[in-house]
Amino acid sequence: LWRSDGILFISFIRSQQKCRAS
Repeated sequence: LWRSDGILFISFIRSQQKCRAS
């Protein structure tokens, strides 16, 4: 469970961080 959620969660955070960084 944490594997799927973890990947999605990390992907989501990375996307948000990229948007903020830009």
